[in-house]
Amino acid sequence: MPAKASPNAKLRPLWACPKCGQRFVSPNVWHSCVRFAGVALQKRGLRVSSWLKRRIDSPRFAKVELIPPRNFIYSFHVRSQEDLDDEVRAWLAEAYRVGIQEQLAVPAKGKG
Repeated sequence: MPAKASPNAKLRPLWACPKCGQRFVSPNVWHSCVRFAGVALQKRGLRVSSWLKRRIDSPRFAKVELIPPRNFIYSFHVRSQEDLDDEVRAWLAEAYRVGIQEQLAVPAKGKG
């Protein structure tokens, strides 16, 4: 039986990534500062979820969640390498651009 922590035990502060601010139990834990997709291992493959700012209709999606006003979380299954085709790569590339908030970037002013 695992020992229980004393209610008076002092907890160490969590380490925070200096780039994204995410907190972790151990320093320098590998992670992605840009959050645009997630992957879960399942018995028959992977379940991939990604975040897009537009509605897409495709029979490949196992689940679509709307987070108002216009955020969509798409989940789909990857059961073989062939499932990672051009269509999926395009969705993930778009999700990456959403994750880095490319749509909010201010264009650089030209020298004049």
